[in-house]
Amino acid sequence: MRQTGHNILAIESAIGGGSISLFSAGVRIDGAVGATAQSRAEDLLPTLDEILGRNDLSIADIDEIVVSSGPGSFTGIRIGLSTAMGLAAATRKCLRRVSALEAIALTHGSGREFAVVLPVGRDTVCAQRFGMSGARIITLSEPEPVELSGLSEFGGGELPLLLYPSISEALSEGRNDRVKTVDIDISNYLGQAAITHNIGETPEPLFVGKRK
Repeated sequence: MRQTGHNILAIESAIGGGSISLFSAGVRIDGAVGATAQSRAEDLLPTLDEILGRNDLSIADIDEIVVSSGPGSFTGIRIGLSTAMGLAAATRKCLRRVSALEAIALTHGSGREFAVVLPVGRDTVCAQRFGMSGARIITLSEPEPVELSGLSEFGGGELPLLLYPSISEALSEGRNDRVKTVDIDISNYLGQAAITHNIGETPEPLFVGKRK
């Protein structure tokens, strides 16, 4: 059925196999999560066409595009940003480039202070601290690379962590109350953040790698 509400396309292409979500009138109506890292490059546009086609839409019917500016793989970030920028330029639609860390914090965060942690390499993750000011999420630190082996001590070993599933699986410590796993579909967080929060653009791509 053709969607006539405000349509938002959310793209994340830098973590795992990437993900795409389609929202209409504030509700996620369709999407896909890539199975492998290869999906980011070879399947992004075909998957997007398939999702739009299933909903009787074309890219011209999209009102807003939200894309992750990182973190994640360098190549994946470039693919997502270049694809989203090309689509927005061709259709003259609104484009917002947002940190995946911020999007997850806005839609999944809770507690006075916590950190969102996403993978950026085989043995390295990217962590950023957030907190609450009343009912508002605030940024407490810049994104920083952390060795996976030292993640259990991040934040003094007591800071609540929101972890991407592969990071949760890699941790040797047992599950505890301070560790929560986010969903693999990061594009859903991007779209939800765009709908429910007045998010500002991340000024530059968020390339975070191993410490020198």
